[in-house]
Amino acid sequence: MHREFAFARARVYPVTMMIGIDASRVHTSARTGTETYSRELIAHLIPLAQEMGVHLVLYTREPLTPHAFRLDAWPPHVTQEVIRAPRLWTHVGLAAHLRRHPPDVLFIPAHVLPFAIPSSRLPPSVVTV
Repeated sequence: MHREFAFARARVYPVTMMIGIDASRVHTSARTGTETYSRELIAHLIPLAQEMGVHLVLYTREPLTPHAFRLDAWPPHVTQEVIRAPRLWTHVGLAAHLRRHPPDVLFIPAHVLPFAIPSSRLPPSVVTV
């Protein structure tokens, strides 16, 4: 996959990137600030990623509907990976998936990186604390 996007509306840069996002908090029924932040941030990243030619992978515990992000359908640049792990989802389930299928960049909006992966094998990561 090779795409181009205008950066600062001045130049066009080729981009081939996959960003993995921990979207597990979006599906929570008891929504607090972290869950609201995660949902809203992802909702705003989806159209930006499309403009930039970036593929987003949403890691979830349960399937999400596009309506959670005010979409009628999933755009082609967004996929979700449902990871079923009954306990320690981030540290066991997400970690195992990342070892097999690492994204170019990992974004965790809920302050917890998987500790089961040594930092040398973790993809470049952004964590909200």
